[in-house]
Amino acid sequence: MSVPTDFLRLYQELGIAPGANIEEIKRAYRRRVSELHPDRPGHLLSASTEEAAARLQQITAYYNAALQFHRQHGRLPGSIVRARNATPTEGAPTPARDEISPSTGSRTRLYVIVAILIVAALAWFASSDTSDAPGIDTPASLERAAATKTATPVPTEDASTPVEDASDVPAHDSPQPGPHELDLGLTVEEVSRIEDVPVTHDDQRWDYGPSWIMFDRGKVVDWYSSPLRPLRHAPMHPGPRAHEREP
Repeated sequence: MSVPTDFLRLYQELGIAPGANIEEIKRAYRRRVSELHPDRPGHLLSASTEEAAARLQQITAYYNAALQFHRQHGRLPGSIVRARNATPTEGAPTPARDEISPSTGSRTRLYVIVAILIVAALAWFASSDTSDAPGIDTPASLERAAATKTATPVPTEDASTPVEDASDVPAHDSPQPGPHELDLGLTVEEVSRIEDVPVTHDDQRWDYGPSWIMFDRGKVVDWYSSPLRPLRHAPMHPGPRAHEREP
């Protein structure tokens, strides 16, 4: 089992403070070795050669342990680690680098990530469109309602605008009623409006099977409406009320 290194005794033997840097401890070690070396004449007259060699061997072991500690931690044992980008207060102790828990930085990063996610979620909910939700008057919905009212004018009564009376509006000319019954003197166009399309026809006669209509110069001069297939709007023969129209 290895014996723990007494670095405080090393600093006392070298005559330096615990906060010294690597260059200071190297210079102090070379100076102390030259003082305790047995080959130096007149060194430590009160100590024996064996005692000086043992003392030098112990200092060298402590010195090698200090260099190993420096290679592993980047500092000498007992040195004070100052906080980065911070101004130390005179007399206030600064925690050493190896005293800081490695999990502290991980927890801090985790807290920062969670805070960023919460802020992003709140921003997403705030930016979502809720203007169409029923019963919620948002600034966007109020603005659209105001624009609709402005774009749709409401008609109001104006005393200066005369109101048209129905009696003052001239009635449209209704079409004159044509003949509703076959009569002598009717034209071909008039007959075509009140009778069916003939089975056969020419300029003088339209045949409807057993019934027929006679024309002279495009006007009706006679007809016969058979009971087997009567004409639509005509008696059997022209009656006493039938009269010839003037050409």
